[in-house]
Amino acid sequence: MERTKWDHEQAATAEELFARIDQLPEHAAGAFSPDGDRLLASMFARPVTKETIREAENWRACAYAPLPPHGSTDCLFGVSLTSTSSAAAGALFRSFLPQLAELGYRNLYGGSTVPGLREWIKANPEGSPLSYVRATNDDGAPIDRQLRYYYLNGFTTIVSVKPNYFPHPQSLDYGVVIHRSLI
Repeated sequence: MERTKWDHEQAATAEELFARIDQLPEHAAGAFSPDGDRLLASMFARPVTKETIREAENWRACAYAPLPPHGSTDCLFGVSLTSTSSAAAGALFRSFLPQLAELGYRNLYGGSTVPGLREWIKANPEGSPLSYVRATNDDGAPIDRQLRYYYLNGFTTIVSVKPNYFPHPQSLDYGVVIHRSLI
């Protein structure tokens, strides 16, 4: 599934996925097809501090930050959400996030790509990545399809917009750190 959804530079290796599960099994979840033969969505999170989120220059700095002492933070970083099914991803949001809240976490941060940025900048050369990220539709949801998806799943706060955050050509390598409450 990783190779289907991400290119070589973006996709986690099998070793990285197994390491995430081995290190923090209660912070990993998957949604499978009804017959159980296919993984349709996966989600991984890891404990971080607010300082890590604030100081990290890129996704990797959050995704591979040293773990804080057990019980010392109520913050998680969503390392990844990968899916081939929007229904399966929705099921993970509905089932996995409450489980994380039961573990005592209250804040979930994530790093989002902004796949509409490159085309928007071409059409609006006077615009900036920040103005694109802050732009909304009439309903108040972000105009970027990825940010809108996360917004509709509770990530309503934009924490920061960072250059060179994640290798993603359509996003001009920009990333947006987003936040949602787990309670």
